[in-house]
Amino acid sequence: MSTTDKHIRMKALLISLLISILIFTCFWYTINHYEITLKQQQQFSQEKELTSKASTLTQIINYRFALLAGARAFVFSNFDQFNNQGHHSDPAAVNLFLKKLYSSIPDIRNITISPGGIHQYVYPDTEKTKMLGHNLLTDKRPHIRKKVQQTIESKQIGLSGPYPLRQDGSLGLIARLPIYHNEEFWGFITMVLNVTKMLEVGGLIPSDRFALRIAGGDIFYGNAAVFNESKLFKPIFLPEGQWEIALPLDTPGLSTSIKATLFIFSGIFTLLFSLLFFLFSTRRWHLQLKVDEATGQLNKRNEQLRYEITERKRADKELHIERDKLENIFEAMADGIYIVNQQYDIQYVNSVLIKEFGIYEGRKCYEYFHDLIEVCPWCKNRDVLAGKTVRWEWYSSKNHKTYDLIDTPLKNADGSISKLEIFRDITERKQTEKELKQHRDHLEEMVDERTTELRKMVNAMASREVWMAELKKEIKSLQEQLKDAGLQPIPLEKE
Repeated sequence: MSTTDKHIRMKALLISLLISILIFTCFWYTINHYEITLKQQQQFSQEKELTSKASTLTQIINYRFALLAGARAFVFSNFDQFNNQGHHSDPAAVNLFLKKLYSSIPDIRNITISPGGIHQYVYPDTEKTKMLGHNLLTDKRPHIRKKVQQTIESKQIGLSGPYPLRQDGSLGLIARLPIYHNEEFWGFITMVLNVTKMLEVGGLIPSDRFALRIAGGDIFYGNAAVFNESKLFKPIFLPEGQWEIALPLDTPGLSTSIKATLFIFSGIFTLLFSLLFFLFSTRRWHLQLKVDEATGQLNKRNEQLRYEITERKRADKELHIERDKLENIFEAMADGIYIVNQQYDIQYVNSVLIKEFGIYEGRKCYEYFHDLIEVCPWCKNRDVLAGKTVRWEWYSSKNHKTYDLIDTPLKNADGSISKLEIFRDITERKQTEKELKQHRDHLEEMVDERTTELRKMVNAMASREVWMAELKKEIKSLQEQLKDAGLQPIPLEKE
């Protein structure tokens, strides 16, 4: 072997050694950097999962509270059917409405309507024996009475729990919505939710993966250690206070065996690359390495996009299902329902109103109902959007019908306020009232006429009695004269 060959080999060996050291160092840095990146991605994925669960649970809870508002609207529309003791003229209609609400949500334990704070309408029937007739205002438990009084004063939804229910020990959340009529307390709509079933709907099962607690308070679901070990918290805002949900921070990165395998593979690859250094150009190797890295990043990005798309579709599907359930309730009602936002854009109209007023898409409320080009002077939106419930009558010149209207605020998922209006057709009742008044007036005229006739008959009979009395007197006088003359008068026949 010539000196030149030795020199070339030595030079090639030195170059190969330097390249080997460089390549191995790159592998070491890449593996550690990849592990750090993997941990960051794992944490990001867990944060996204926690955010999704918190958002889903918030939507689920808000939807159930929206059902309370719907039940309150039902009571408002039936105030004239309740007597002073809170008894409805048609209890079957009340039970049917409560049954529909109960059937729409699997985690509702019971729903009650409590005029004056006394449970009078309870669904399902299995709960009636335990709850019927119970007076919340005189409950034996001081903390319950205090909570009930606070709810009445706030005029907002009041929450109790979550805590084990005394009926069967299951974890329950009690939501009470006070009802006011003419600025006076009328009663409650109460909904008892099975928290465990509700969390199942929200995908918060199994409990060792998540933990829930009242903000700054006790943990009521899941492993208590999760809040001590994890820094992943998300708030769940409620009408009264908030909850916190936590997920254990689990970022293991690469296992020891995988890291050892990667380093061994790196060493072998480095040696092979050094031996084949003269066979393959450095430039081509670097190009291939870049292609591999770009492909790996592209695959990761594609997986991330697919996950995001899947989560978005699932959330949209759940929201669509919840919206369909609410629309089904509105469609099942005999009264008209429509929802309008603060910009007077119609968001929803049920089939009852579509049948009367036509298609509503893209139209303002004042254009759809009144054929106006600007806001109605009598518009109630300002009062309703300020939190008031307004009841008034309206005559439609479009279909010549009279409606009893109830306007109530409706809180949307994004925090905005819309107006929900219930149309009850009272045209027939108005017409009946008019006809009854006409009939009453006619009867009064007939009574006056008959009274006059009877008065005349009475006067005539009185005159006849006077004449008969005088005639009998004359006959008696003639009979006495005949006796004086020695004649026997013929006896008169008795009448």
